[in-house]
Amino acid sequence: NIPLALPRPARLEVTGETVWQSSANGTPAAAPCLHGHLAVTPLIDARLGTVSLWAVDRRDGRPLWTTTLQRNLSLSTKKSAGSAAPACDGQRIFLGVAVRGRLRISCVDLEGAALWTRDLGPVSSADGRLFAPLLHEALVIVAGENDGAGWSRSASHLTALHRLTGEEIWRVRLS
Repeated sequence: NIPLALPRPARLEVTGETVWQSSANGTPAAAPCLHGHLAVTPLIDARLGTVSLWAVDRRDGRPLWTTTLQRNLSLSTKKSAGSAAPACDGQRIFLGVAVRGRLRISCVDLEGAALWTRDLGPVSSADGRLFAPLLHEALVIVAGENDGAGWSRSASHLTALHRLTGEEIWRVRLS
C-alpha cells in the first residue's frame, strides 16, 4: 500500500516583506510541489538545454539539491516551456517532460536521487514542455496530449505507470 499525498499549493500571506529568497541555475517553470520541509520546483535552463528539479528548504530557502531530468534540449529563451507542477506521494516526486517529440516521465526520491525515467511515446510538443502527473493509489497517470494525430502516429492518451517501478499498467487512447 502506497500512502497518497498529493502536492498542495503554497500558502502565501502578503505582509509586505520577503521571508526568504534563493537563487537557482535556471528559471523556475511551475509552482512548487510541497512536502514536509521541501519545496520542489522544475527549472528550465535554455542556455544549457536542461530541465531539472530543484529542492529548497521551504523554511529558510536554503538550496538542498538539484537533479537534472533531461539534457541537450532545444529550449526557447523567449517563453517558458513550463507551467505543470510536479507531483509528490510523500516518498517520490514525478514530472513529465517533452524531449525531441517524445513524452518522458521521471521519478526521483526526496533526496533528489533519480529512480527511473520512462518514454511514453510521441507527443506533439516543443522540447521542455512539462506534463503534470496525477497520483492515484499505486499509479502515476500522465495525459499525453497530441493535436489530432491518428492513433498509428501519435494519438492523445492517458497512461498509468506503477509508482515504484515505472512499469506501464494501462493506456487509454483519447479521441
